[in-house]
Amino acid sequence: MLIRPVIGRLCDVRWIHACYLFQIAATVDGIAALLLPLARKNIHFVFYFIFYGSADGAMGCAMCIAVMFCFKGIQRVQGFGLYQSITNVAAAFGPALGGKLISCVNF
Repeated sequence: MLIRPVIGRLCDVRWIHACYLFQIAATVDGIAALLLPLARKNIHFVFYFIFYGSADGAMGCAMCIAVMFCFKGIQRVQGFGLYQSITNVAAAFGPALGGKLISCVNF
């Protein structure tokens, strides 16, 4: 909840586009989810929660602003629905891909 106002203010800056912030946040979110199976100590989990929580808050804020500016009328509803569908598929397959990564690396 602390990162959302910061990202909202960053989206207000004229030369920063909300889509770029969303892409950065989605990348950090995905990398954190893929690296979670590598966590062995408590500090690793703390870093995961910080990065994942910050990226998740940034994605929520930046996506709403990006959809608001990119689509008009009924397409906004479809844009939000498509975003939620893609996010849910990524959340469903992310842990499985992380487990596959760990089994391939033999860590």
